[in-house]
Order: sequence, then structure tokens, then C-alpha cells
Amino acid sequence: MKNLFAKEAILLLLILLYSFSSIGQKAKTYELDEIDISTSRVKSTMSETFKSVIIITKNDIAQMPVQNLEDVLEYFAGIDIRQRGIYGVQSDISIRGGSFEQTLILLNGVKVSDPQTAHHNMNLPIPLDQIERIEILKGPGARVYGQNAFAGAINIITKTSDRKSIHISTAIGEHKYNKESLSLSFPINKYHQNLTYSTSGSAGYKLNTDFRNHQLFYQATLNNVFNVNMGYVDKSFGANGFYTNLFPWQWEHTKTSFINLAWKGKGKIHFEPKLYYRNNQDEFLLKRDTPSFYMNQHTTHIFGADFNAEFSSQIGKTSVGGDSRSEYIYSSSLGNHNRTNLGLFVEHKFIFKKLVVSPGAYANWNSSNDFSIFPGIDAGYQLGAFAEIFANMGKTYRTPSFTELYYNSPANIGNADLKAEEATSFELGYRYKKEKYSFSITGFRRNATNLIDWVRKSDTLAWKVVNLTRVNTTGLEAELKLFPQKIFNKNTFLQGVYINYTYLDANQLTSEYLSKNVLDYLQHQLIASVFYHITPKLHQSWKIRFEDRIGYEAHTLFDSRISYNTEKTRFYVEASNLFGITYYEFGGLEMPGRWIRLGVDIKLNLKINKKKSQPFESG
Repeated sequence: MKNLFAKEAILLLLILLYSFSSIGQKAKTYELDEIDISTSRVKSTMSETFKSVIIITKNDIAQMPVQNLEDVLEYFAGIDIRQRGIYGVQSDISIRGGSFEQTLILLNGVKVSDPQTAHHNMNLPIPLDQIERIEILKGPGARVYGQNAFAGAINIITKTSDRKSIHISTAIGEHKYNKESLSLSFPINKYHQNLTYSTSGSAGYKLNTDFRNHQLFYQATLNNVFNVNMGYVDKSFGANGFYTNLFPWQWEHTKTSFINLAWKGKGKIHFEPKLYYRNNQDEFLLKRDTPSFYMNQHTTHIFGADFNAEFSSQIGKTSVGGDSRSEYIYSSSLGNHNRTNLGLFVEHKFIFKKLVVSPGAYANWNSSNDFSIFPGIDAGYQLGAFAEIFANMGKTYRTPSFTELYYNSPANIGNADLKAEEATSFELGYRYKKEKYSFSITGFRRNATNLIDWVRKSDTLAWKVVNLTRVNTTGLEAELKLFPQKIFNKNTFLQGVYINYTYLDANQLTSEYLSKNVLDYLQHQLIASVFYHITPKLHQSWKIRFEDRIGYEAHTLFDSRISYNTEKTRFYVEASNLFGITYYEFGGLEMPGRWIRLGVDIKLNLKINKKKSQPFESG
């Protein structure tokens, strides 16, 4: 394998060098302010949104030295991705110091978070080339999304195409890494549809870290009104050190499927009903070669519906609606349980010249908890053509997972009497945005009560899950973006520089316990991205991440990608952890050292349109 990898790398570099003299392609640009985003119930553009929101476009993703969605999210401050298994095998995602259970995951606006445990939230069958954009809400999201958007929410928006095309990609790398993907787009008149299959795997970077992933995804739209998307993902992987260091031969196999039906009405009142179903199967072995030693099997079912109606009047825009979600689990260790959640919401946007105010509320009833109302309000004021200040406040909550309620073992003890955790969050920010550069700074505070955490009074006792009395989190975020081409008004070597930083401080007001999750966060997070063109077609990007986690040694990681882009083909070589830094994200689970990969993407239009064929986006 090493000889094959070396030959492929040399061949790819020769192709790049041979092609230096070719004519370059101009990168596409997107005006994000023209896109309606879903971080409010009342549809708003980015410039009308007065909360902390990150928009990641397909162009951004194309520049990154990444192979999966989790790696993409690692490059944005305030987002903490802690990977047990590499290349999307298993990851925990938290926002602004919240626990991994406190981040809601959505796919095309549909909640896909897993009720068994948030360890399975990222079981998504979405290849990177099928993502149109990613919307990240940092801060309370209960009045928009309901339960579990405690610290924030991540919504992945997929794409369809109006032209017949085929997209083939393949990659190989060290540790016998390989990835293959095939995407077909075959519209029939106004019925647009995409079908994608991808597979990836590796022998692992150390003992029992091998994996194999399969993904299948289908999406279709009719007249841009009716939408259906469905998918299936199958993951099997060695889980060395995932849950305990005492058994290095842990193994896990998950299968996840879902279907979502959505409709967008037209007229003075915009109706958007959605129906969805999600199924997850999880099999865990403590010894992969001896299933009879210890096995857990879990199956969850989710049935959900969401309805939104929006209309305009003389006093602004109003959105009203509701949602329903029923969750079931059948488990060899947790037992059989079910619960239902019902919610009603209302939101209105007032516009007073330079001042915009958006109040709203979400009323919730859960079959295992009392009735509650979670209000919130956003406000923004234009200071000029390019600057604005904004502030928001909201109450938020999260219901406990089935694992927190019912899991029992010699080392972990669940609690069937857990209450939902709640918090009140505040945010104040300033944004300055021009084509040449942009800057923002935001301060925030989250006061949480009944916070759910696994705790113990000494390291000789089992972990027990309890509702802590109170934890307060304070933070500061800053972001700077520079676009040299626009600053100097000419085609410069350097294309873009992005720098963002997050500082967090959590104060646990009940300190008699040792905490497993609540006080395990990134206190300092600094991320820098640099993009430049070596030649018109040869591009390189660098991603630099400094992370200082409470209880761990700080580390700095360097990732890079060099790519050669033509109208139909992209060749690339990329490396993660380029300098082989030793670092840890969970306990004693050592993360991979330097990992080099190379790949090629080929995009072919099967039918010539009147529209000019577009090259691979490069940002």
C-alpha cells in the first residue's frame, strides 16, 4: 500500500505541474444576503438576522482539507467537535461550551437528533458534494426549534440540480484509507432529483480503529414546491477507548435511515408542512471477537410533523405553527420506552426604519414533563450602511436522553427522575461588513438550571447522572475576514484570510461533585484560514487551529490542501495534522498524527444546457 500511495502521489503532482500553464477559471461568488435562512421562524436573510449565525457555503467546503462533515465544522470558532472515531465514524458536537447533548442537528429543517444518545446525532448519509450550505445558530434556539436546541443548532441544507450530470470522486491515503462516491442528477422537466452513493474505510491508525461507512441519499423536488429526501447510512467500526480504556476491542455497528416529505405553499400565506421518520439501530460489543461476553442492542424510532404558516401585514411579518414528535426505544439494556412532545410557536418581526425587533415564544408539552413556555426576542439597529449592533435574549431547554434516564452498569448509573434542563441566554454583538473586509465581536451569557451531568464525589465511585443546581457560562467571540483582491482592486496572490476566536468561562455553583461533561470545554479556541492561488488553476488553503481545553494540554494543528481545478476535474493532495502533533480530545484516546490523502473529483454534464457549464467552486 505504501508503494501504491507513493506512486499515486507522484503521478498527481506531475499532473499538477504539467497543467500550470492552463487558463484559470473565475470562482463563483454568492450573495448570502439574498438567501433565506432558517434560524428564525420568520424567513430572513443574513443581513436581517440579529443573532450569532454562521453560514458555510459549498464554496467554503470545496477549499477545505476535509473528507467529512465533522471536519468541516472544526474550522469555526464556538463549535467544538470531539471525534472518537475519525472520518465521521463518531463525533460529539457542542456549541459555546454546552454538552454534546445540547446541540440540535437538523437536515433540511427536520430534527434528526437521536433520543437514545447524541453520540448518534451525526449518523447522516450526506456526502460533502451534496451540501448546498450549513446554517449554524450559536445561542438559544428553543423558540425556533423547540426542545434540545439548548446551546445552538446546526441545519444541513442539501441541493438539487436542474441539469443532468454525473459526479465521481475517489480518494486514497495512509492507513489504507479509501473513499469512493458516485452522484447522479437526472431532472425530468420540473422534477429535479439527485441520487448519491458513497463508501469509505480505513485499516485504522492504531489497534482496533478500523472502519467502513456506506451512505445512500436521494432527494427530489417538484416545481420547487414538493420536496422529498431519504437516506441510509451503515457504519461499522473498532471502538478502541471510545467508552472505557479497560477493553481495547470494543466494536460498534450502527444503521440509520430516514425519510422527509415537505411542501411549500405559495400565496399571501406561505404554508410549509413537513412529515418525517427516522430509525437508528445500534449494536455494541465490549469484545468484538466474543459477542457473548457483553452486547447492547438498541433501536429507536422517531415520527414527527412540523407546520409553519407565514404572512405579512402592515405591522410586519408573522409566523405561527406547531410540531409533534414521538420517540420510541427498544433496548436490551435500557428497556422499552416512548414519549411524545408537542409544541406551538409564534414569532413576529417589527420593522421601524433602522430598528428591527423580533419577539416570539414556543409553548411545549412533553409526556414526561410539565407544560412550559420559552419566550425570546431579537433586536438589531443599523448604525450606518455597513455597521449594526444586535442583542437577543431567550429561554431554552433540553429533555434528557433515554441513556441518561435508564442506562445502568457498574460504572454508570442512570436516573429515571431527571427533569428537563433549562437556561436563560443573553447576547450582545456588533457587526461591520463590507466587500473588502468584515469584523464582528459578540459577548454572551448563559445561566443554566437543573443542568444534566454525569458526576461522582471521588474517582472510586460510579458516575451518576443528576440535575445540577446551576452553571453559568460567559463567553466572547471575535471574527475578522479580509479579501485582498477587493482591498487592492486587482487579482492578488492572496485570496482570503479568516481569523476567529472564542473564549469561554463556566462557573459551576455546585462544586461538591466531579463533573464528567459540564466543565470539560474549550476555554480558548483560535482558528485561522488562509487561501491563495499559486497559479490561476492551482490553489492552496491552510487551516490552523489552536485549542486549549480545560483539563488537557493546549495544542495547535495545521491542515492544508493543494488542488488543481479545471472545468470538469479537481485533483488534490491534502494533509491533516501536518506536523504530527500528539493530542487528545477524550481522556486517554490519542488522536491520529499526520495523515496524507490524495483524490480526484470529476463532474460531467450529460446534456448541454443553454446555461454555461460551471467549474468546480474554489471560493
